[in-house]
Amino acid sequence: AASPVSYGVRASSSHVLISGVNVEDRGYITSAGIELADWGAVSDSNITVSGAGGSGLLLAGSNNSVAHSSITANTASSYAAVSLHSASSNTFSQCYIYHDGGGMQLQSSSHNTISRSTVNYLSLTNSSFNTITQSSLREVDFFTNANANTISQSTITGGFDGLYLSGASSNVVTRSVIAAQRGLWLDPNSNG
Repeated sequence: AASPVSYGVRASSSHVLISGVNVEDRGYITSAGIELADWGAVSDSNITVSGAGGSGLLLAGSNNSVAHSSITANTASSYAAVSLHSASSNTFSQCYIYHDGGGMQLQSSSHNTISRSTVNYLSLTNSSFNTITQSSLREVDFFTNANANTISQSTITGGFDGLYLSGASSNVVTRSVIAAQRGLWLDPNSNG
C-alpha cells in the first residue's frame, strides 16, 4: 500500500517552472499537491487532491504565476483548492479553481491578481490590495481586514450571499454582476 506524503511537488527554491504536469494524489497527499516558493510558475497543469487533507496549490511566497491550469480539491477537511498564506504579487490567469467548501483562500496576502479565471468560493482575511478581474466567481467573502480589494468585470453567482463583507473596508466592485439569493451582504462592522 502507498504511504502518505506531504507534497506532490515542493519547490523550496525560487525560479522553479512547472509545466504540463498532472498531480493526482488519490488521498495520499497531506499538505499540498504543489507548493511554490518565490518567482515560480505553474502552467498548463492539472492538480487534484482528495481524501483527508491538503490543498491543491500552496503559495507562501511572492511573484509566482499560475496560468492555464485546473486546481481541484475534494478533501473532507477545510483545506482550499488554492491557499495563499503571507503571499504577495502572485498572478492567476485562465485557471479553474474548485473546492466545494473553499476554492481559494487568501490569508495575510496582498497585491495578488486573479484574471479570466473560474473560482468556486473565494475568501480573503487580513488581505489587501488584491485584484480580481474578468472572472466567474461563486460566492466571495471578505473577512476581517480584507481592505482595498477590487473586483471588476466579473460575475458572482450562486451561494446564499454572492458577496459577503465582515470587518472589511474600502473594497470596490465595478462593472460586475452579483446574482445570488441575498446578493450583497454588508455586516455592520464593515465599510464596504
